[in-house]
Amino acid sequence: MTDKEILELAGQFGFDKLALIDTAEIEFNDAFRKACEENRCGNYGGCYSCPPDCGTVEEMKAKVLAHKKA
Repeated sequence: MTDKEILELAGQFGFDKLALIDTAEIEFNDAFRKACEENRCGNYGGCYSCPPDCGTVEEMKAKVLAHKKA
C-alpha cells in the first residue's frame, strides 16, 4: 500500500488531519505508562491496545521502530 493509499483510507474512516512520519522521529516518553498504571482513562486492562496487554514500554517501542513510517 502506498503512502497516498494509506492516507486516503484513513480519511475514509473519518480522520481529517493526516500525516505519515518516520518512526525515528517519534519521541517515546515512559511517563505516559504511569498515567496508564493509574488508570486515568479507565481502560487499563480493558483492551489489547492498552497496558498490561500491549506489553512493556520497551516492547511497544520495538514494535513501532520495526516499521519505517507511522
